[in-house]
Amino acid sequence: RTWNTEIAAGNYLVTNSEAARSFLVRWAQYEKEIPPGFSSADNGAIHLHLIRSVNLEPEKNGTCGQKYYSLTEPVTNLDP
Repeated sequence: RTWNTEIAAGNYLVTNSEAARSFLVRWAQYEKEIPPGFSSADNGAIHLHLIRSVNLEPEKNGTCGQKYYSLTEPVTNLDP
């Protein structure tokens, strides 16, 4: 996003490189790991994937990953 610091799934322009393709393929694989609760689908996954890609959290058992995979409440529950 150019007007703020938000990270969101959307339109991106990337160099056609092995690293970029690998990042996108690994991000797409989160589709198979969507938690049962509301996770915001690709927008939720991009945050977890990004912090893992820059090694701010290990692939398994990190704090953000635990919170992401523990999402169980539906989007209609506004008071979880």
